[in-house]
Amino acid sequence: MTHNKIYLLATAAILSVASISCSKDDDDSKQEEVNTNAGKAVAIGGTVGDIVDLGLSVKWANQNLGASSEEDFGKYFVFGETEPKANYTWATYKWGQADALTKYQLSSIDSSVGNGLRTLELSDDAARVNWGGKWRTPTQNEIIELIEKTTWTWKKVNGVNGHEIVGPNGNSIFIPAAGYQNGTETYSVGTKIILLSSTLFGWTTYDDIEYVSIGSGFAPQWSLNDRQWGRTIRPVWE
Repeated sequence: MTHNKIYLLATAAILSVASISCSKDDDDSKQEEVNTNAGKAVAIGGTVGDIVDLGLSVKWANQNLGASSEEDFGKYFVFGETEPKANYTWATYKWGQADALTKYQLSSIDSSVGNGLRTLELSDDAARVNWGGKWRTPTQNEIIELIEKTTWTWKKVNGVNGHEIVGPNGNSIFIPAAGYQNGTETYSVGTKIILLSSTLFGWTTYDDIEYVSIGSGFAPQWSLNDRQWGRTIRPVWE
């Protein structure tokens, strides 16, 4: 009888330890999904955003990189650079000139440039560098998914033009029409949303990258323009 009691107690102890171990693993897994930096001030300006689940393959931020609210434009970034700047020209581009790039080549006739990299490395991803966690700049496919699997409605939030985007699960985000920066000037403010992606577009020319351009009264669409221009970033949580 005593022997049976000892065996049962030992078994219970083992099951208890196993249960605690599994619980800890679950907690660690959940911790990876927690945006612990949310609301914290960022050196480049603004605060770290919150995660919004739209029912898509990745979760989207509730605000732009460098912003403090959903209607705040945030900062403007160039492909492969992690900080905003005063002048958006080829002369200030980190990775060379249009005809002499040192990284992130785009031409099919010169795949040797930058080892043929066509997607941002995380060390060059402004969202990951500034917000940390699992934040990053969205890829081409993720922005296409945002365009094709959600509903876009032009509206104003606190006097700022932009689009409300409602996901298949009913959750929504607002993206302000911040336009873009060329040189020291800002263009298309209040009329276009131009989001930078983390992937280059096709085999075209050195100075073309991809971004989504959405204006008032127009459906979301892809557009191409000069790489050295500054665009806003709406981070995703992978």
